[in-house]
Amino acid sequence: MKLKVTILFFAITILGGCTRALVATYDPGVDLQYNGIAGKKLAVYQFEDTRAWIDSNDEKSNSFVGKQDPWKFGLKYENIEYQPVSVILQDIFIKEFNSVGVDAYKGNDSSPPSYSLTGKILNFEFENEAGVWTVTSRRHVSLALTLSDKDGNVLLANELFNEVSRENEGMGVMHSTNVDRLMKDVLKTVVISVINRTNNELSYLGFKTMSVSLNGTTIDTDIQPIAYATLSID
Repeated sequence: MKLKVTILFFAITILGGCTRALVATYDPGVDLQYNGIAGKKLAVYQFEDTRAWIDSNDEKSNSFVGKQDPWKFGLKYENIEYQPVSVILQDIFIKEFNSVGVDAYKGNDSSPPSYSLTGKILNFEFENEAGVWTVTSRRHVSLALTLSDKDGNVLLANELFNEVSRENEGMGVMHSTNVDRLMKDVLKTVVISVINRTNNELSYLGFKTMSVSLNGTTIDTDIQPIAYATLSID
């Protein structure tokens, strides 16, 4: 009897620890209609991972993005298995900001004064929701980000960037396909939103004040740095 109990316990232990690292790739490249951030310096810090996946007793948990009992799926990124999601996002944001001309780099305690991007990972996952006859795949990325200037002034405070995709997959879908769409569709949409929002915010800081004199009254207004002028209308 003791032998049977031991075997059963051993089997449960093995099943409870089933993990697999799925290949995650991402293609950087963003088009901006007006680029006001090229040439600016931006320190991108690792985002704090606040997801329920994180287990202090399991280093792999930082990489988990999906599960199907008894399996949990992490990511293999840049040929490194179970790469933490926070590390992956830091690398991707640096590459994407670089693609639009920003001097982006890894932020740390010794980083020189510059703009900085910090934040939290709220959701980064896929899930297969099984129906009676079909499977619906849900992919979700949600980040709360803060953008600050070199003096520590907050330009964006815990700004929420969220994207959810749901697709009916018929009888089923491969986990590798879920990861691919999570990275290249859902995450890509979030990253583009972050860059556009950052571009809008920092471009506005580059606006200059133009003095306009109208019938003896001076009016100050903001314009883009393309033109500076003092206009007098008598």
